[in-house]
Amino acid sequence: MFTGWLRYLLENLTKDNQDKTKRHLLILDNASIHKNGDIKKLAKDFNCRIMYLPAYSPDLNPIEKAWSVLKSKVKSIAVRFDKNIEEALDLGLKAM
Repeated sequence: MFTGWLRYLLENLTKDNQDKTKRHLLILDNASIHKNGDIKKLAKDFNCRIMYLPAYSPDLNPIEKAWSVLKSKVKSIAVRFDKNIEEALDLGLKAM
C-alpha cells in the first residue's frame, strides 16, 4: 500500500520536472516498510534522495502528532465493542 502511494506521489512530483539535475528529498521514519528494496528502487527510479529521521524521534515526524490526537479522541469515546470502533474513528478524524 505504501509503495503504491509513494509511486503515485513521485510520478506526480516529477512529471513536470524539466531540470533532471534537481532531486527530491524523501524524509522517512525508520519503519521497516520505508527501508525495503522497493522503496529504495522507487527513489532511485525517480531520482530522489532518501533521508531517514533519527530513531525514536516522534517529535520530528508530524504524522505522530496526528496519530496521538486520533488515539486520544478514540479513547475518550470509551470504545468497548468492535461495532463502535468505526464510529469512534470517524468522530476522532472529524475532530482533528
